[in-house]
Amino acid sequence: MSLAKKILDRTNRINRIEASGSSCRYGLLVLLVGLGLAFQSMPMSLWAQTTESDNQRFTSFRIHGGRHYNERQIRKLMQLPRNDDKQSKNVQAGLTKQQLGRKLRSLLNIYRNDGYLAAAIDSVRWTLRPVSKKPVEIFLSEGDPFLVNQLTILGNRHFSSREIRQSMRTRSGSTFKSAQLEEDVERIIGLYAEDGYLLVKVSVEDFVVHLEAASVGVILKISEGDPVLLKEVEVAGNFSTKTHVITRELGLREKSILTRSGFAGIPDRLRRLPYLELTEQPRLTFAPDSTAVITLSIREENSSQFSGIVGFNPKQGRQDAFINGLVDLSFQNLLGTGRSFLAYWEKRGPSSQSLRLGYEEPWLLGWPVNGVFGLEQIVQDTSYVRRSWDLGFKFFPIENISVILQIGRESVHPDSAGRAIYNLPKSRADRLLVGIALDSRNHPWNPSAGLMYRTSIDFIRKRIDPLLPDEARQRKEFERVSMDLEYLQPLYGRQVLMFGLHGRKVSIGGEVIPVDELFRIGGASDLRGYREDQFLGSQVAWGTLEYRMLLDRTSRLGFFLDGAYVGRKTDPERWERQYRIGFGFGIRTRTDLGIIGFDYALGKGDNLSRGKIHIRLINTF
Repeated sequence: MSLAKKILDRTNRINRIEASGSSCRYGLLVLLVGLGLAFQSMPMSLWAQTTESDNQRFTSFRIHGGRHYNERQIRKLMQLPRNDDKQSKNVQAGLTKQQLGRKLRSLLNIYRNDGYLAAAIDSVRWTLRPVSKKPVEIFLSEGDPFLVNQLTILGNRHFSSREIRQSMRTRSGSTFKSAQLEEDVERIIGLYAEDGYLLVKVSVEDFVVHLEAASVGVILKISEGDPVLLKEVEVAGNFSTKTHVITRELGLREKSILTRSGFAGIPDRLRRLPYLELTEQPRLTFAPDSTAVITLSIREENSSQFSGIVGFNPKQGRQDAFINGLVDLSFQNLLGTGRSFLAYWEKRGPSSQSLRLGYEEPWLLGWPVNGVFGLEQIVQDTSYVRRSWDLGFKFFPIENISVILQIGRESVHPDSAGRAIYNLPKSRADRLLVGIALDSRNHPWNPSAGLMYRTSIDFIRKRIDPLLPDEARQRKEFERVSMDLEYLQPLYGRQVLMFGLHGRKVSIGGEVIPVDELFRIGGASDLRGYREDQFLGSQVAWGTLEYRMLLDRTSRLGFFLDGAYVGRKTDPERWERQYRIGFGFGIRTRTDLGIIGFDYALGKGDNLSRGKIHIRLINTF
């Protein structure tokens, strides 16, 4: 029987292969195996050798007839030993007859998947015992690649045939590739699933091989069904958090059409709620009436957090030793409603401290928009007091991305030293802030992977009172720009590399920036190894490179290198620039009191006795 008759005989046995989701992959494999190209195109002489030669190993090979793949590529695909390989000279390292046969079948499968459906092994020549140095010669007949001469789509109503074909890579006139057709079926299913047709089925209604024309005809049949409606969302595991707080975050309403992306995005949407954690992937159950029920299993985390830092700054020059620190208290799920409140107090120097209060109301008037409100007061040495308030909105246009709009007002009240030393006037300013943030980190305190990015522009319109009675009141408009980036790259095992980059900039034309508008860096939060707020600049940038060894879910050991640039104008024609580096090590570990963090850092010119120590305590309740 000829090869053509064998293929036609096998092809006629195939009537229909159904595919829905990943089941298409197995259907097409059955289809191509049914063509009989692997076994039927193998020469019978390959299997007709005597039993005496079954264990003989062959170490040298030659392949003839390769065009689509050259001999070197075929050797690599079959994983054959090289003729010049010393290891291949070892008889025990060669291939037996059966092993070579399996590799040849695998090679034909590769050709078949590339569209060479008529590829065949014409013959295999070898020399039996005694062992000869002559190579095994493999004669390959590739044939021509089979083209798709017809692609017909049946049963589609929701999408036109043109829209479906545009989503496919398999088209009339293209080379037929089984893997590509599998991917196309997945694309069609995904196309329908995005419009709520989650139960759609795609089947290969007919598949005809034309040997003389080296072409294939494919007929796809689509059973669309009805769009799936969401019947209910069942939540298990919440004790203090109200169910509607969880379900509203999903953005899914009962009796609405459920799409694939809507269901797949559930874990990312719930990640916005730091006090909840999914214990298993969401489950989807279909009913005969084309409705579905989503089941969520969650675990509640402690929603309130206390964080404290104590830092010791040794005596340096005229500055006596002092202790600085902060207290950060946040409630992220007040009364199980998703509301949050924070209070932050920090003592940054002997005479400097700041206080900040904030409140966030989720889902204003039933819309996926959060309202935010904040108050802040900064006492800077004996120079000035800055007070501000802001009011705004935060919304989430895309998963893990938030946008914030705020308006606010701030005022600066200098004391006598601020007026005398810095010529600092009293001022009031109106603010408009626009910001965007992305956070895909997989843990709020001890992430092992992910990206955090924030950037904002603060538009300022300031009214400045005169320092002297004969001076006029001034008005100035300018911007403050900020950027924060943190990226975590998993390494081997529990090792993680963290890279951070941050920047701040303020400019008021070409003027010298007043001291109340300068940014202050240095200390535990940015440039470790230096005093808190040791450096002032109108342009500041700092970065961190830190190697971390994660000990458990909340503990780690790390070695870090911090670097910073600080620049500002000291007069209209002169810039002052500074570059600083700090380095050290730190550890975070869980105790009965909470998570305790310890950082030891050295800055420029420091010896071991002048290192800076920062201790942080994080506790949840």
